[in-house]
Amino acid sequence: MALVVHAGVLSGGGDLLAARLWEAILASRIGDAFWIRLAGLAAIALLATSFPIAPPLAVAGAFAVCASYAAMGHSMLYRPRQEIAALLVLHLACVSFWVGSLLPLTRLARGRDLEAPAILASWSRLARPIVLVLVASGITLAVLMVRRLDLLYATAYGWGLTVKILLVAVMLALAARHAFVLVPAAARGERGAGERLAARSDSRRGLALLVFWAAAEMVPIHPLDAGHRIPS
Repeated sequence: MALVVHAGVLSGGGDLLAARLWEAILASRIGDAFWIRLAGLAAIALLATSFPIAPPLAVAGAFAVCASYAAMGHSMLYRPRQEIAALLVLHLACVSFWVGSLLPLTRLARGRDLEAPAILASWSRLARPIVLVLVASGITLAVLMVRRLDLLYATAYGWGLTVKILLVAVMLALAARHAFVLVPAAARGERGAGERLAARSDSRRGLALLVFWAAAEMVPIHPLDAGHRIPS
């Protein structure tokens, strides 16, 4: 769908089926990102089969999908390019784990599985270092992209980044309550703890969608060049 949208923008409302248009797109960075992402999604889809090595291939596919976002956009425009690309892939992998876990956690918390409290506690312990890496990589990316605090609001990029940071801060506050209050309450068998856990997971999923919206709004906006933009 994104590829079709790009084609529509580039065609200016003209013929979307023009061969030259698609040749140009697929030969560009947008095309590179598309093929990497398609290969990654195909590897993930192997989980639906009985292929013996499907799980490790799916993990590799997930990283390929994350890497596809570093094949275009800001990571290709600013120095240090390799470091920014690596940090972006790491950041997106952590985001995928954290946000992707929220729906299964909600279902688990609302279910009647007797092992649910132990599973939730185990996930909470695993998630803490991953969320720390997510935050650290996000902060480092922001510093590398903006470079100077006085340039933060020189373009709308800074406002988008601010909204994103505020939304993530709320998510982190809810996550802290989840880890240090609600999960122990569920482990103690407190009445209603599972439903409260599920409600917090629902809230974080909603906030995650808003974070993705803020991130999407930042895509076409470039930070002001502080001497670190790669000449075209």
